[in-house]
This record gives sequence, C-alpha cells and structure tokens, in this order.
Amino acid sequence: MALLEIDGLAAGYGKIEVLHGVTLALEEGTLCAIVGANGAGKTTLLRAISAITPKRAGSVRFDGSEIASLPAHAIVRRGLAHVPEGRRMLAHLSVEENLLVAAAVRRDGGREAIGAMFERFPILERRRALPAGSLSGGEQQMLAMARALVTRPRALLLDEPSMGLAPKLVAEVFEIIRQERARGASILLVEQNARAALSLADRAHVLERGRFVLEGTGAELLERPDVTAAYLGGA
Repeated sequence: MALLEIDGLAAGYGKIEVLHGVTLALEEGTLCAIVGANGAGKTTLLRAISAITPKRAGSVRFDGSEIASLPAHAIVRRGLAHVPEGRRMLAHLSVEENLLVAAAVRRDGGREAIGAMFERFPILERRRALPAGSLSGGEQQMLAMARALVTRPRALLLDEPSMGLAPKLVAEVFEIIRQERARGASILLVEQNARAALSLADRAHVLERGRFVLEGTGAELLERPDVTAAYLGGA
C-alpha cells in the first residue's frame, strides 16, 4: 500500500519550473531513493512534497489525503517529517530547545520522546545546553535527524543527509537510516552517495532536469552501466 503518492507534480521558483509532472509512490515500510545530478530538482521535489515550495500542478497524498495545501506543522503532525539539506538548525537555541520546538507538534508535548533521543544520540545529551550553531557538522546532522524522529513520523523525507560529513559519520548516518527502516518507517531518500542510497533502496528513481528518466529496484539501478557511469564514478 502506498503511504505517500505524488502524481503529476510540478513546482518551481518564479518563472522557472523545476519539476515537470513527477509521479511516484512510496510504499509503506519501504525506502525509495532519488538520485540525480546537482540541479536536477531533487531538493525541490522534497520541498514540494512537504509544502515548503508550493506546487503548481498535480497532487501530493499522504495516507490517502491531499496535503499540499496544509501548513508545515499540520503535515508533520500527520506523520511526515522532513530533514532538509543543510540541517537548518535554530542556531541560537540550545540542542534541547531545538528538540522541544520540534516535539511541540505532538499532542503529548514529546518530553518522553526527547529523552529517548538523548539515549539514542549520546553526543546530543552531552551537548544539550549548547547553542545548536556551535555544533560540528556531524553533530548538527545528528540533531537534524533527532528533530525529525522526535515527532515519531510514519515517513521521513531525507535530503542529502551525508553531505559534508567525514566517512565515519556517513556510516553512522546510514546506520540510523537502516534502523528507521527496520522499525517500519517509510523513507524517501535524496542522497549524493548514490551507491549507498541504492544499496538500501527497495525502489529508486533517477531524476534529470525535473523528470524521472529511470526507475527500478535499487539493485537493478546499481547494475545499470549508464547509472554506474553517471552517478557512481564509473566503478
């Protein structure tokens, strides 16, 4: 069953249309990877799904209901969380305050969930009183993931979660993604590390100039010479 359904989605900025009738379905409990060159429209796709960038045409349905016209907090409350490219910390607020702001969308306030995040990310517990802007890039990515997970989402939109991180931290980020998938979360993953993303993916799409040009299982796309040459360094 498709938890997230995008049909004929068009979106852009000003006079520039970036997405041209994109259609995909994210099945419940699966991971779908989106790969493509810089400027292909990957970030715009996630922003349009979460209504940060208004759609120009098409529909975005989550758990059977249209969500494109809802405010961001209402989308999160329904169970769809977005971890944006660049982390987007509330830099002047502490680590704990960032989690409190995220958890505020929950009807129970999320205090118990915040405690669970500190258990899961010990480095954040040690940094809980520090301004988020003072964290390292890897620590900020952990906080970005924790902010999404504290809402207990049914689905995650992950935009370049490994960008700019050292190899050890990249491995930690992908382990978190594996854990969430194992727990039953549905994940739409945009990732520059195409090999790692496709290795995890149940389904995958290649986005070029705002359109999907290839799709299949992650394993199928890993075996395609054109995908290998374009996105995996020819290896």
